[in-house]
Parts: sequence; C-alpha cells; structure tokens
Amino acid sequence: KLWNILEKPGSSTAARIFGVISIIFVAVSIVNMALMSAELSWLNLQLLEILEYVCISWFTGEFVLRFLCVRDRCRFLRKVPNIIDLLAILPFYITLLVESLSGSQTTQELENVGRIVQ
Repeated sequence: KLWNILEKPGSSTAARIFGVISIIFVAVSIVNMALMSAELSWLNLQLLEILEYVCISWFTGEFVLRFLCVRDRCRFLRKVPNIIDLLAILPFYITLLVESLSGSQTTQELENVGRIVQ
C-alpha cells in the first residue's frame, strides 16, 4: 500500500496528495538553489540553508521509504530515476561529511561544488 502511495500518484487520494507535496518540494528546492547561487545581499542565507536541509530531508526520506518498500533492491538501485535521485541527494551528505571531517572550517568553494553536483 505504501509503495502505491509513493510510486503511483493516481492510485488513491493519499497518493495524489503525496505526489503534489513531492512536486512542491522539487520546485522549492530548485528555486532555493537558484536563490542561494545568486548571492543576493537582501536574502537571509541562513533561512535558505534551513530550507535546503528541509528539502534534502524530504528527498532522503522519500528515497529511503521507496527503497525499503521494494522487493528487489538491487533492481531498484539500477533504475535510472533512482540513480538520479541518489546522485541528487549524495552531494549534500558528502559535503556535510567533508565539512565535519575538516573541522568547523567550511569553504564556500566546497559548498558551491556540492550545489553544482546537485
């Protein structure tokens, strides 16, 4: 039942709602990345970073739920849309890992590389 909600938006009202919410997160994430890269002085960068964390959390949760629901996980990981999802999520976590391993020093270049890959 959860798989139908996650993968088949026309299967139920809950699936349609989930699909709409998912599309909203994609749109918000794209706009957020564009605003972060524009570096406009009037924008609150801390708010944009929080929004990025929220969006990545949503995408990660959605991916993990889909991964846990599928019967053949190897086949799931070989499908192109799932590879794209994983490649969109991983740079965020790799950037966090590198930042935490290098101490509290974060470089703008590292953050920019992570965003470009996303």
